[in-house]
Amino acid sequence: MAEVRLMSAVERIWLIQTPSALSQAWRDVLRETCTERGWDFAIHERGQTMPVATPGRSLLVVAWLDQAEGIEVTNWSVQLSPPLDVVALLQSSGELSEHDALYEASLRLATAWDRIKHGASEAWWDDEELEIVGLGRIRRPQGHVALAPLLINHPLSMFERDNQKDNRGTQWRPDLFLYPGLPSGAGIAGSLSLVGRRRLLFNGPNIFLPSGSWNFIAEISIDPPGRTELVVEWGHGHEVASLVAPINSPGRYELQLEKRWESPRPADFRISLMIPALEGDFIFHGGTVSPALD
Repeated sequence: MAEVRLMSAVERIWLIQTPSALSQAWRDVLRETCTERGWDFAIHERGQTMPVATPGRSLLVVAWLDQAEGIEVTNWSVQLSPPLDVVALLQSSGELSEHDALYEASLRLATAWDRIKHGASEAWWDDEELEIVGLGRIRRPQGHVALAPLLINHPLSMFERDNQKDNRGTQWRPDLFLYPGLPSGAGIAGSLSLVGRRRLLFNGPNIFLPSGSWNFIAEISIDPPGRTELVVEWGHGHEVASLVAPINSPGRYELQLEKRWESPRPADFRISLMIPALEGDFIFHGGTVSPALD
């Protein structure tokens, strides 16, 4: 007797998880669920060898990033957490400075949000359930869930729960940027003398942004020595939008540039002095980054 049977599809699921107070508890309950339902389970850390699935069995990989080279992923999932929680956990676990923790947190968050923009399912660490294609719904593990208040003005606020949908701007303070030639902590952040040769005045903050077009609006005050010329750049590495700003009068100015990111990359806004100066003062008041309409 001939028989035709429908075989269940073998899944290769990659779950990007941003650090949270329940990260390990979620991993434990996911491992248990996979064991109960006949799936393979693996945790992938940066730099490790890629996990190998048993032939004919589905595989769930939980990782901090999307480095899935060599694995044919059938579905992507993302489990997000509040940005400042990510920063705090990275600082406490890795003994990172605030700047380094912001860099690492933004890398993980930008990677996760970028996957969501390209079709990955979105979940949050405090959701009652996490649904994985083929594996089903998994109840949130037991543990204390302290809901962090939504803070609008912080360097990673573009990664808050509703900000990606609302296109809110994120303010970047002057102290997030680097000022070559100035000792750390010298004077007021963003305030410097123009006296000297042609040079880079400042750059930063090297916070990762997801793919898409991004605006940056900066505010500066300048008391120029006659005619001054600034080169303003916005982007990452050598891939930048730029403008030349000749300034002849003292005052407060607004500078705006737009650049498209093809993939998650650290954002760099920089201003360079192009005409040597014997006098003059400059203040960078910070700026606002926001998604542009693609």
